[in-house]
Amino acid sequence: MIVSQERYNLINQILIVLIASTIVFRPVCTILLIIFSLFNLINYKHINLDKRYLKDMLIIGIPFLLSLLFIFLNDNILQGLKTVEKVLILIIFPLTILTNRNLNIKSILNYYRKIFIVLLIFFLIRFIVIYPDKIEKYINGIDLIEIGYQYAISLGTHAPALNMHIAFLTIVNFYFLVQSILKKKMNNIIYNIILFLIAFSFILIVNTRIALINIFLGCLIVLFFEFVKIYSFKKTILISIISLITFVGITAIYTKINPYMLDKYSTVTFDHMDKIGKLDEIENPEIVVFNALVTRVSIWKASYEVVLENLPFGTGAADGKKELNKYFERTNQQFLAKYEFPIHNQILDYGIKFGFFGILGVLVYLLYPIYKFLRISIYQSLFLSFGVIFFISNLTDDFLIRFDGIVFSGLFYTLFSSISYKKY
Repeated sequence: MIVSQERYNLINQILIVLIASTIVFRPVCTILLIIFSLFNLINYKHINLDKRYLKDMLIIGIPFLLSLLFIFLNDNILQGLKTVEKVLILIIFPLTILTNRNLNIKSILNYYRKIFIVLLIFFLIRFIVIYPDKIEKYINGIDLIEIGYQYAISLGTHAPALNMHIAFLTIVNFYFLVQSILKKKMNNIIYNIILFLIAFSFILIVNTRIALINIFLGCLIVLFFEFVKIYSFKKTILISIISLITFVGITAIYTKINPYMLDKYSTVTFDHMDKIGKLDEIENPEIVVFNALVTRVSIWKASYEVVLENLPFGTGAADGKKELNKYFERTNQQFLAKYEFPIHNQILDYGIKFGFFGILGVLVYLLYPIYKFLRISIYQSLFLSFGVIFFISNLTDDFLIRFDGIVFSGLFYTLFSSISYKKY
């Protein structure tokens, strides 16, 4: 059904909020994406194409363009087409959101943060009801790390991916908190403090290392760029330092409650680093180093060597992981071959799949927020924080092979980028 421009904007905005709030719930989000795409297809007359959008469209569409251009490298063209279909949304979002100058970004972010928090709380309550034994173990200090990963699994995702989304949710709440402080709206300050602390508590519950780094950096970016607009540079630095100390203090309190964090962030993380590329020499590696840094570095080392073997064009999107597993077997790395680990680094992943062009393309894609940060008039700090979160997360994971990573980046890239075409 074709609707008026006003109704088109309203429905689009509602769908965008729902998509953003449900990215970690793939089945629901997939249905919403289909509805969103069909709705915009039917109402294509409201899409305002202009050559000014072309550069941003091409950058946001890089994963799609690479998958399509190098499809001939795949052993199975049908598998290659599936990889193209996975990133098709990165063409749809720019066409329908980037070109829409009537979207209310503040309203979208505000509803997004509230709905997402409500969903997280609802599923945490559900988790407590369904798995009381795990909660009891957690309260008694047994398997403290398990609770976060099991909660993520109960949502149909895995902990690092969930915490990437919660990290951005936390920073969005922190941004609204900072704005209420700057405008001296006491009721809003209290309300935003509560939302920020709830979001931050989920970061500590899921408890992944990269998420904490992202939170500290993201909040510092928001603090600095928002306060420096009003206060002197010296005062802004002082406020940033005090805030950082506060964040560290909150984390230290949680660490005292959850002592496993000290082991996880020290011994567990950096143990057996002398066994890089030789994990089979470790007794029971499944138990000892399954999630350790040495395993990631071993995978990265092998991936780098596969990249060099397949320059300049790579293996094709559908065959990248297969080629890496063949390398594990060829070099007698049985532990890695048995579990067929993903690469856990988006740059290396694209290097294997698309060679030199993949590395160049993914770097342009991941650094895009820095380019747009200099060209938007509002929410600069929030977009830069988003870029930092997504870039750092992709150094230790490969989110452009995951539904939630593709939709997450494509949606917020286009939302924030659309600001550069508005007049305020």
